[in-house]
Amino acid sequence: EATPPVVRVAAAQPNPFTGSTTVQVIVTRSCPIRVDVVAPSGRRLKSLFDASLGAGAWDFVWDGTDSGGQTVGAGVYFLQVKSAGERTRAGQVTLIR
Repeated sequence: EATPPVVRVAAAQPNPFTGSTTVQVIVTRSCPIRVDVVAPSGRRLKSLFDASLGAGAWDFVWDGTDSGGQTVGAGVYFLQVKSAGERTRAGQVTLIR
């Protein structure tokens, strides 16, 4: 029997967005989690979270900026969620200006 995933990622809301978007990560047991915003090229633009989380539903907000606080251009980006021992999960978001 397959083991259920420790982490599930809900669709970001709103999407598309103009100011900010929120992605919900559902964790079934405590584990290290990393949430990143990634450009289509694969380059990490910003880390939203990188630490351990307990079980529960957690919201992460991306405000359309990179790690230096600079506004990024309109386009498609990916919210990647990595957890120990599991495959990376990603959701696509579209930033419009």
